[in-house]
Amino acid sequence: MKKRGMSHIEVILASILFIGAVSFSLYFFNPPTGSHLREGSLEYTSNLIIENTSVPVYIYSIWINNSNNQITSNSKIVALDLSYPFSPIPDEINVKAQDFEGKEMPSEKSADNSLVYINWSLENGNLIYIMLSEDLEEKNEISESAMINENYYRISSNYKEKVMSKKKLIYLNGTYYNDYEGLKELFGLPSKINFGFSASFSDNDELNAERNIGSGIDVLAEESRMLFLHDNNMSFGNFGVKVW
Repeated sequence: MKKRGMSHIEVILASILFIGAVSFSLYFFNPPTGSHLREGSLEYTSNLIIENTSVPVYIYSIWINNSNNQITSNSKIVALDLSYPFSPIPDEINVKAQDFEGKEMPSEKSADNSLVYINWSLENGNLIYIMLSEDLEEKNEISESAMINENYYRISSNYKEKVMSKKKLIYLNGTYYNDYEGLKELFGLPSKINFGFSASFSDNDELNAERNIGSGIDVLAEESRMLFLHDNNMSFGNFGVKVW
């Protein structure tokens, strides 16, 4: 019987499979180091911090209907039924109300958490905004209740925004300095990688978590504009991560 020799195509395929097997072995036994490891760690760490310090904020645009002065001058407590996405509103979720110009209005949840009360006045105008989030501070400034009357208002829109929380960033900052190695282990970072992060909420309000970086160390850094929830307000600021 004649033995068939390998064709040209078979030789090429065999070579490709051999090279692939060798490459996989080299990668497996010698994982990425240097700049490749830092680049991957930078993106990974940034995403991880954002995910672990972000909270949902539910925002409602409310149109107050007082065209016939039905909201009387001696009682401007308006009850709102904001059943989406909760009914009732969980205890850990707090409420904030403000008018179109950003002026905060007294607001709180009803005793059974089924309604939101706001103290509305003519100077607030017809368009107001309600925010619900676990990291808001509810001031509980309303001492009376009201019955729901859907003729008093209309929900124009509602949506959910996921934002970075200053409270959670402060907590992470404390953990960074109190148990850095434990935090690295929790994040699953390679032992040879170090990291730091920063957040700037305004010109005079920022935090920075960073260990000493020795001279001659290559540092990779990135900075992004992010939406923050801080001091009972939402605004854009800068969020940065470094790895070395």
